[in-house]
Amino acid sequence: MVGKGTSKLQARSKKSSSRLKEDKINQLPDALLCQIISHLTTKEAVSTSVLSIRWRSLWLWLPRLELNSRKFQDYNAFLSFGNKFFDSSRVSCIDKLKLTLGKDARTVVDTSCFTSWIDALIKRKIQHLHIRYCFKEINYLDTNRIRLYNCETLVYLRLFGVTVHHAVFVVLPCLKTMYLEKIWFYSEATLEKMISSCPVLENLTIVASDNDTKDYRVHSRSLKRLTIKRDRVAYLYSSPGVVIDAPLLRCLTIDDHESKSFIVNNLETNAKLNVSLYFGLLKYSIESMNYQSMRSSIRDFLLGISRVGNMTICPFTFKLICGCSELEPLPQFGNMSKLCVSLYASNVKCLEKFLRSFPNLKSLILVVNPLNPPSDIISRFYDVSTISIHFVFSLFPQMQFDYFMHYEEKNYQISFPSVPECLLSSLEFVDFKLEIRGHAEEMELVRYFLENSAILKKFTLRLANHSTKDEICKGVFKIPTSSPKCELVIL
Repeated sequence: MVGKGTSKLQARSKKSSSRLKEDKINQLPDALLCQIISHLTTKEAVSTSVLSIRWRSLWLWLPRLELNSRKFQDYNAFLSFGNKFFDSSRVSCIDKLKLTLGKDARTVVDTSCFTSWIDALIKRKIQHLHIRYCFKEINYLDTNRIRLYNCETLVYLRLFGVTVHHAVFVVLPCLKTMYLEKIWFYSEATLEKMISSCPVLENLTIVASDNDTKDYRVHSRSLKRLTIKRDRVAYLYSSPGVVIDAPLLRCLTIDDHESKSFIVNNLETNAKLNVSLYFGLLKYSIESMNYQSMRSSIRDFLLGISRVGNMTICPFTFKLICGCSELEPLPQFGNMSKLCVSLYASNVKCLEKFLRSFPNLKSLILVVNPLNPPSDIISRFYDVSTISIHFVFSLFPQMQFDYFMHYEEKNYQISFPSVPECLLSSLEFVDFKLEIRGHAEEMELVRYFLENSAILKKFTLRLANHSTKDEICKGVFKIPTSSPKCELVIL
């Protein structure tokens, strides 16, 4: 009897212990549970409401939420969900919200409800806000309905498809990152005022809409990283321009096909620049440019960026600069130590003259493209840690073959009349990434750098999987090097 009673007691104890283990999660405080379910998708987080009475409204206190109108059957369901979550009487903080809505969802037509939602976000100390308004036609979400002014806690703001009015942004004292894509600005002064409302802004990205022909004026005493992207405008009624005045700017990325003028003032010394700039000439043929007409625009741009220390440049921009260099000398880039140049095969002959403007260059990436490439081929590259002469054809062997056939037919012989100062005094590493096939033009370019780079430390070559690679290798090792400490590596 005693044994049987003891076994029953042990069984109850095991069940009780098991029940306690299963219920440990419910012993956690609500704040911690909200943090846990915030790592779930919105749908999964809301699904936890069926677990128990305690969990029924726990999702309403989430600090992070992704709300997409396309996930709802109709507008009323979406509105009801939003009204529950954005209840202005709730005192909990909202750290991050991503809100996706618009006509593509076929649910949101009237956006007036978002005024109260945004007011609730501001009251609940929102820090990261991403609003994406998807549209099929030119129908932007009006910022008059999403009043984002006087938000003292906002650190990150990303807007897509929104109309920004001139009086919306009064002050955003903590905003450090702002991403504006497909935005319709009320006037040319709107963007300038919007930026001035952010006294500690450090990161800014602007992706222009297809019908935006306004000038961009970026004036900031705190900005450190800036990206401007403007593709071909569908209906170009005027040639827009860009003016940048940001003395702390460390990294500037330009991918602009339409701006005729691009002026940079007070750029920080040794800043990094990634430039794909067409000066409004993409609509014209590459071979029929009037360099005289853009002479002053290119000169002003080059003078403004002459203090940068790291630059990547696209083939079209290189061609424009070299064309204008025939009219007047280029400015000197005394701080430039790392340079990535992408150019067309027909412009290789301009390389020597171009490099004269970089007397202290240590790192170089040279990308040679076909004679008639797509307009947007290879507009930006990776960070440079060594001097690299990079040919892209390793990914497209047939393109490389066709390129050299055309190259030889046009008789673009590589013949440089002099040696730039950087080869004689500062160039240290060369990584020649073209898969060498033994063409005379390739070998001549290799010879030029090996024979004239006085302090070269390392030169790396890559050979194509070709039957003559042993002969190519022997030929390379026979080239006399100007630097006695040069390490020649063949892969």
